[in-house]
Amino acid sequence: MNGKYYRMQRKRRDLTQADVADMIGISRHSLSTYEKERSDMPVTVALKLNKLYGMDGDEYILRDDRYLIDGKIGG
Repeated sequence: MNGKYYRMQRKRRDLTQADVADMIGISRHSLSTYEKERSDMPVTVALKLNKLYGMDGDEYILRDDRYLIDGKIGG
């Protein structure tokens, strides 16, 4: 998953987990589990984070190494 990447984006903006969770309408605990990659982040949450951080939708997929084979998308 790419929770660590989203955590980095949050920290770059000097936002707390509570700040971001409030902004996107989830609990701070849920955001924490996604950032620590303890549970899969729903695509709906990723899209809200992308919008908040000014990222396009492709970055969500491109940062998710489950889609990479030998370092390339889809092989």
